[in-house]
Amino acid sequence: MSEDRSLRNVIIGFIIGVGSVLPGVSGGILAVGFGIYERLVTAVGNIRERLKPDFWFLLTIGGGLAFGAGITVLGLDYAFGNYTVMMMCLFLGLVAGQVPEVWNLARNDEGIKPLYVAMAVIGLAVMAVLLPFENAAPGTDFYANDLTAAAVFMFCGLIMAMAKIVPGLSGTAILLAMGLFTVSIERVADMDLFVIASLGIGFVAGIFLFARMMSDVLERFPRETYYLIFGLTLGSIIVILFSAEIDTLAEAAVGVAAAIVGILISLAFAKYGGNETGAPLMKP
Repeated sequence: MSEDRSLRNVIIGFIIGVGSVLPGVSGGILAVGFGIYERLVTAVGNIRERLKPDFWFLLTIGGGLAFGAGITVLGLDYAFGNYTVMMMCLFLGLVAGQVPEVWNLARNDEGIKPLYVAMAVIGLAVMAVLLPFENAAPGTDFYANDLTAAAVFMFCGLIMAMAKIVPGLSGTAILLAMGLFTVSIERVADMDLFVIASLGIGFVAGIFLFARMMSDVLERFPRETYYLIFGLTLGSIIVILFSAEIDTLAEAAVGVAAAIVGILISLAFAKYGGNETGAPLMKP
């Protein structure tokens, strides 16, 4: 019990929260790296049975996660407003650096089958379909606190929740590709309680929905699922690449440097996760 109440859990949750908001850094991968993924998914997926024995574990991890995500959102709001090209290229690097880890999760020393390739192509196609909408302005109606806006932000919360459950999937990269990421962090940074509540409802609902579902899906169809995620990851790179509007040589130089930094950060996260666990993420 004392270990569940420790500051270590809060710090782990904080790091996962920070990584969860950054495109290309998977909260699920970080949870695996710190050795809490299986317990976390089991506890959330069976909340009625596990709430009492895992209460302090969930509270410390969840509290740290919320704090880390909140701090990161505030920082990203400022960074996007002042260093847009650099941030887009940094995110490009973060996503690109995640590719080897997602590929390892998908391949798992197994041969490539036509079905697996098809799943990867589907994932890539999904992101490609979103490409024309990346730079579309949301319009004034989107900023109104109505049912439509609530539904959109609840959807954003669902995507972020799914990324917490599925190792290798970056929900932020998907939202960025859909043109929903920057507007979300702007509204949260402005302490818009309507948006925060909508995101929160979607996130909590998604956590309970996807925890049990993904546990079953990954157990029954692990290869197909991770090849789909691999395609989504590749597609995210393409979308972010096209959305980074570089106009000058100086911006290009800064962008390349930022992308390299992003790749190194993402590889460092992936390496830590691999070294910490040593055990496969799922049954082959």
